[in-house]
Amino acid sequence: MERDHIKQHVLESQLQTWQKLMYVALGSAIAIVFHAADPLRDIIIMVTLLYTTLAGFSLLWGVLWGGIPLTQARSTVIVGHLFASWLVCFGIYSYSRLPALGMILFGYTFLLVVIFWRIRKRLSTSEEMFP
Repeated sequence: MERDHIKQHVLESQLQTWQKLMYVALGSAIAIVFHAADPLRDIIIMVTLLYTTLAGFSLLWGVLWGGIPLTQARSTVIVGHLFASWLVCFGIYSYSRLPALGMILFGYTFLLVVIFWRIRKRLSTSEEMFP
């Protein structure tokens, strides 16, 4: 019992670092959307897309984070990472305008809306159980 409490406290203290990295990822994603061609653009896009997507889903369903209750601060960081991931996907689509990428972007948008809805639902039920 106390070990779980210590683990939760350690992970919550790491959340501030994740939040700072989220702001960096959002800035990078916005730069990708509005930036023209650059020789390193593809590498930057790949790294940013992998980081934002993996960080968002790791904070949501990861082995370490999955065991602790979802808080408002953690859900904000999760949504921020996944939104940055969506912005990178949108940037890729806006550069290429391929119909197949448009369908992938639409499917990813639908997936993120469902995830956002479930996060909000889980937050509201956890607040009702422990007032």
